[in-house]
Amino acid sequence: MKLLVFPCDCETDLEKFMLIEKLGVEVVGASSSKGNHFLGKDSLFLPYISDPCFWDEFVEVVSSNSITNVYTGHAGVWGIFKEHEHQLEKDLGVFLSSEYPFDIEWNRFEKHFVWGQHLFDKLQKCGLDKRFSVEQVASLCMNYNQIPGQSDNQKLEALIYLAQDIPDGDWVEIGSLYGKSAYALGILASHFGNSSLICIDPWDIKEIKPQEGKAAVLDAQADIIDVSKIFAIFKSSISLLKNVTYIQSSSEKALPKYLEGVFDGLTVPASKQIAFLHIDGNHHFDEVTKDIKLWEPHVCVGGWIAVDDYLWAFGDGPRRAGDNLLQTGRFDIAYVAGDTLYMRKAICD
Repeated sequence: MKLLVFPCDCETDLEKFMLIEKLGVEVVGASSSKGNHFLGKDSLFLPYISDPCFWDEFVEVVSSNSITNVYTGHAGVWGIFKEHEHQLEKDLGVFLSSEYPFDIEWNRFEKHFVWGQHLFDKLQKCGLDKRFSVEQVASLCMNYNQIPGQSDNQKLEALIYLAQDIPDGDWVEIGSLYGKSAYALGILASHFGNSSLICIDPWDIKEIKPQEGKAAVLDAQADIIDVSKIFAIFKSSISLLKNVTYIQSSSEKALPKYLEGVFDGLTVPASKQIAFLHIDGNHHFDEVTKDIKLWEPHVCVGGWIAVDDYLWAFGDGPRRAGDNLLQTGRFDIAYVAGDTLYMRKAICD
């Protein structure tokens, strides 16, 4: 099997073709612009489909390169391939291996829209739909899922519900990695509270302490991870959000910077009172406990704390630390959604 991708200039499905090639299928690209490359190889040349000689040139290319399958994400090209599909299969032994491009694009988006519609219906039943449309929920879901990271749609749903109950004040995230949850938090902080989000993460392998125990399998990745690339993805993920900034430091070193209003990213308004604290840093019990001890006193009355991975397959550090915090009696609401513990600081009469 040998797959021809035309035109190969669009990078939308690049990861798909890289995977296909790794599975042993030879993939070549063709372009109407000379000198292009695809998957690290020179692409073949084909004229534009508006050129009268396109079909003859195409037949020559597939024949001389032993092509067995063709893929296109271009509606016009697909139309020509579909029109000649019988000839392709019967005379050339070449099979069209792509759906109608507009169907491909809808299928790519549909799961986000369906999820958004489902969540919007739930919000409507709770009377919480007034400040969010179906399209906004779907857009948030779609863009959130373009960012790498372990946060899933269940986490996003919990954050959307919670965002509507968070009082005025700063939102702080300890442990941001690629910025997936930071992107969602930044959007929600702006949409529901006109608040700033401050992300705390060292993005420095020297500052990352082992989590130990079952998490040793994760610790072992430290030597091969290029944290600078993770940091670059984070900055890109939040770069268009004008209410999001970061402090590139450990949790302990970042606290005085936060209180002084000194940020490594954008300068954003900060009240020095935390309305929402998302703890998702090092999951070792001692480290989660330290993050709580440092930052929880700055959470305002009625503010929320989320301890991520409270239910964690690699250890019980977040759960033990979260349980200890609950036992202080300073919280009037507490529940677990997904793998995260959410707590509201008690509102006094």
